[in-house]
This record gives sequence, structure tokens and C-alpha cells, in this order.
Amino acid sequence: MSNNRNLALVAAIVSSLVTVTPTRAEQTTLSVDYTIFSKTFKRLSEAFMKERPDIKIELRPAVSGSDPLVEQTLRDAISNRLADISFFGYGRIRTIVERGIPVSIGAMLKNEDLAATGLIKERISSCVVDNVAYGLPFATTSEAVFFNETLLLSAGIDKSNIPNDWNSILAVSEKVRSANLGTMGFYADYSATGNWYFISLLEASGGRLMTDNGKVGFDTPEGLNALKTLQSYGKAGMVDMTRSQAFQAFSSGSLAVLVAADAFVGDLEKQAKGRFNIIKAPFPISSPEGQLPAGGNCGVIFTRDPAKQKAAWEFLKFASGPVGQSILVEDTGFLPSNSIAIDKLAGFYKDHPYYAANPAQIRRLGGFPAFPGENSVKITNVITSHLQTVVSLKRAPEDVMPDLVRDVQQLLPN
Repeated sequence: MSNNRNLALVAAIVSSLVTVTPTRAEQTTLSVDYTIFSKTFKRLSEAFMKERPDIKIELRPAVSGSDPLVEQTLRDAISNRLADISFFGYGRIRTIVERGIPVSIGAMLKNEDLAATGLIKERISSCVVDNVAYGLPFATTSEAVFFNETLLLSAGIDKSNIPNDWNSILAVSEKVRSANLGTMGFYADYSATGNWYFISLLEASGGRLMTDNGKVGFDTPEGLNALKTLQSYGKAGMVDMTRSQAFQAFSSGSLAVLVAADAFVGDLEKQAKGRFNIIKAPFPISSPEGQLPAGGNCGVIFTRDPAKQKAAWEFLKFASGPVGQSILVEDTGFLPSNSIAIDKLAGFYKDHPYYAANPAQIRRLGGFPAFPGENSVKITNVITSHLQTVVSLKRAPEDVMPDLVRDVQQLLPN
């Protein structure tokens, strides 16, 4: 009898404990891949988790660049180690789409009023492949022209006379070089990932990298003119060096004009501080129909788990929203893809004029085209090799073009 009473008492105690123990909300954990800017993604994830404690963001180690991320993603897809979310370069989205890796966000977009969040509608095009959306834009940038104001003044040029076409820009750089012995006049980061610079020259003059059916589209007057522009750099005395060498030369005050991604403005400002002021000008667009390919990346979803997809969508919206875009701009200098963020950043832009975003410029940015097929990355390397022969004045544009077209066409799917 005593034993029965004891068992009943224990059962009652256990029952009461179960009754009073609070039920803890289930937390969804998301793994995230990204390239560089570790500080920015740490701030972004912490700000998001503060708003959404039910979702935990686990950042994987930063990958060194867009192409290394492609290689890692393809390996992870084979070994079943894909992250739940990845921030993938605009020019490399097609590569993973053709392998069936990312999830289409079309259904998610239909249920959202993204305009109310401030997302600039035109920017979504950078995350679209064959009319299907696979992500939301996060980091956006375009090519820009940076001038060393001190060197310009030494040659009698002030900021009210900043040129906006290549011939005039090169003339200014030559004038600066003549007035300052030992100074380099001009450098353009023409070998940027994915042939971004070449595509910028093409599209700024109304040309195209490829046709609607994925074939070579630059065998045109605009394509030849792009090569001739690169040749003019070489004729103006451009030294063919690495990006890091060019940035070091610009920051040290020995390079007058640097053409590179707008997003590098933050680093350039810090490195040049105390030495000289930077003047930032738009990349020249010579055609009324011209535009520029947007560099940067968009957030894409890899996970097939419905609960994780729902949580991932919340994180992507936050990253492209006012808070996420403000964090991005303050840390890096990338252009915001959100109109509310642009308004919110007015004070920041006043204190950091080099970062200033021009809404009209953002809306003139288009997608980042990439050739289809498994040879997409190889094609970009082939194009870069041909461009190098033009910049170094080893071959004339008219001689390079037919070989360039042939070599690219041979690597495209039949």
C-alpha cells in the first residue's frame, strides 16, 4: 500500500512539472555562404536576429571571391553540403541555375508588396535567369571613375571640369602625367570578374555581350569600339598591373585616374585620407540606349526544406530592405537597391560624399549577362586573355575580334 502511494505521489509531481514547464518556441537555423565583407554580414545577421529571434543565422567562413564561391557551391552540391542561403554574384547566377541548385522565388514574390519595402523594382532583373527570379538583390555596384583632385589641380583642372568621355578622360590623365614626373596617368580594372568591364564598355555604347538565343552578340561596331577603347588605354601609357597594385598606386597619390567598381570607394577613401581628396564620376555612357551591367550579388535560396525556405525568405527581404541596405552602404560603399534606404542615408551621404548614390544611375543599371553552358567561366577567361593583348598593344582590335568571336563560339553549347 505504501509503495502504491509513493508511486502515485511521484507521478503527480512529474505531471505537475510537465504542466508548468514552458514550451520553448522552435528556432529555425539557416547556414549562409557569402564572399568577403565578413564585418558587414556579421552586422546584418545580428540585426536580423534581434528582430527575428525565432531564426538563427549561422555564417559559414567567407569565400575569397565570386568564382571561388561558384567552385565551392558546385562541390557542395555533389557532396550534399550546400548552405541554406548564398549571396551569389550576379554574373554567375546562370551557372548554378543550369545545374538546378537555387530555388525559384517566383511564388514568394507574388505574395509580397516589395514596393512598400522600398526595393527598387529594376534591380530584381539582376537575379533573373530566362525570365525566372531566383533571388533578391543585396550588393549592387557599377563601374565608376575616380580622380585624384590634388593631381588634377596641379595640372590646372578643377572639379567643375571633370570630363565625361574617354578621349577627354585620357587627355586629362596625360596632362597630369606631363605635369608630375613619375606619376601614372590612368588605370582601368579591365580584367574584373566575369568580363564586367568589357560588358560595361559594350552596354554603355548600346551593344550587347550576347544575343537572345545565347550566341555571341559583340561582333558589332559597338564591340569593335569597345576593343578600340581598351587600345586607347594602352596608347595613353596605361601600365598593365594587378588591381591591388593599381589601388596602392592610387591611394599613395601616384595614379591620377582609376576606373573600378563604385563599391571600392570606402576602401579608397580610407587609404587616401590625409593625402588627397577623391572625385568620383560616373562611368561614361555614350548612347541614349546605353546602360551598365550591375555588379554585386543577390541572395539566393538553396534549401528545399519548406520551413527553412520560409525563414530564408524573411532574411533575404531584410537584407534587401532599408536596414540591411543601410548596413551594407555604411560598411562598404555599395549602391543601395532600396529607395527608403537612400532617404535614410541622407545624413551619411552628406558626411561621406564619395559614397553618394544617384537614384537615376541605379535605375540605369541592367542585369549582368553570362553565356550559357558548362564553359561559362572558361569563356570569361578566354575573353580576358584577348583583351590583354589589346591593352598591351600586342594586337590590333580589328585582328583580335574575329579570333575572339571564334574562340567564344567554340565554347558555347550547340
